[in-house]
Amino acid sequence: MHLFLAATGAVVPPAVLEAGLPKLDLRRFPPGSRRLRLPVEGEKDVFLEGVLVPAEEGAPVVLHLLESEGSITWGARGLEGYPGLWRLRDLGLSSVAADYEGVGASGGKRSPRHLERDARALWERALEETEGRPERIVLRAASLGTLAAATLLEGGAEPAGVILIAPVRAETVVKHWARQHVPESLARLATPLIREAVDVDVVETFAALKRPLLVYAPRRDYLLPGEERKLYEEAVRQSGGVWIDTDFGHPACVLHARGMLQEERAFLRRLFPELPPADDRFAEALALLPEAEAEAILGDAQAAERLRRLVSLHRLDPPFLPALLCRHALGAEVYDALVEWIRSLPVETVSNLGLEEGRALLEGLLQEGGARDLGRATELAVWLAELRRGSSEADTDAEEEPWTSGRLLRLARDLGFGTDEEGMRLRQLLFLAAGIPARLRDGSLETFSGGRWLPA
Repeated sequence: MHLFLAATGAVVPPAVLEAGLPKLDLRRFPPGSRRLRLPVEGEKDVFLEGVLVPAEEGAPVVLHLLESEGSITWGARGLEGYPGLWRLRDLGLSSVAADYEGVGASGGKRSPRHLERDARALWERALEETEGRPERIVLRAASLGTLAAATLLEGGAEPAGVILIAPVRAETVVKHWARQHVPESLARLATPLIREAVDVDVVETFAALKRPLLVYAPRRDYLLPGEERKLYEEAVRQSGGVWIDTDFGHPACVLHARGMLQEERAFLRRLFPELPPADDRFAEALALLPEAEAEAILGDAQAAERLRRLVSLHRLDPPFLPALLCRHALGAEVYDALVEWIRSLPVETVSNLGLEEGRALLEGLLQEGGARDLGRATELAVWLAELRRGSSEADTDAEEEPWTSGRLLRLARDLGFGTDEEGMRLRQLLFLAAGIPARLRDGSLETFSGGRWLPA
């Protein structure tokens, strides 16, 4: 039906597809993330819903222009989420992203004709975050978002650099999509008359680009076949950009790039060689410890080196967590797994951790060589988070109930966690997965509250 209407010129083709959740939940994002509500130009009471994921104050900003069927409401975890938001924050870059009109939590109606004004609203918000300095902004665009990025550049935007993921052309993207997803006879009938998704010549725009450009694209892409791909590659070459081939198909390429690409990290480090701000993070972590404890780390060359490595790779909240972690002589893979576990915990719980609670949380997990249980603890944390969200997503006005000792003990019994050694360890991991400091002492489970350990 969409194709028949498009063929008659009645509608713009369906390039922006439905996606996401009706409500943006900040608990799906890194600590400190802030909700964005951007007014839509020319539309009364219509807003783009999005998120600002801040790194350090004054950090450069990555402006994300999402793919069709992408939605920032998925958050920063899970199969459909955008874990790259964490990785960029680790590197010292903030992120600005929002759903297009009519997608996810954003108001208005879906249409590729709105991409230009949606992108402009996001660009203005990114400029606000960098105090009007475009050289502190990087455009990161995926699939359909590459057209939105091209409209910004055509309109005079001068970012520090541009990253394109699985790029497409405005003239042909919907035609190619139709040939792939609808019966061949219908596609042949309708596609010759379909209008362009966006009025922009991406090949011409990117060929003229005078900013660093990185392109990550499938070797074979049904949305950018044959000669079109060669045109795009030549345009990137003319601009002095870098084109990286991947064996992923178009959807898998976009999904893979929701994380951070190895080449992308190097590209961003070249743009901003001062990142990550490891010295500042190192000093901040020590400043939050008691003086004697900070001096002990500085006096232990190996502990100090572990701390420096942690803060150069990860930004953790609260900032004293790396200083607590560095006191444990663990392998690099274990440290990385610890970071993933911390990030799987409820954001509000971790954000409110005090120094002693944080110490107790780590003590419980690492008790008696418990680092081997990191995988199980992380899986439980992810499962608990989804369990909490279940009722609130069924009722968008409902709030997630926090985990309490009573609820967790009932859940442990329902799961069949007994009182033998293995069952008690699983009960402890369940508490730790909820962000509640817990330890085993003489076969009994204790939790840390009010500055002391108490029976659960």
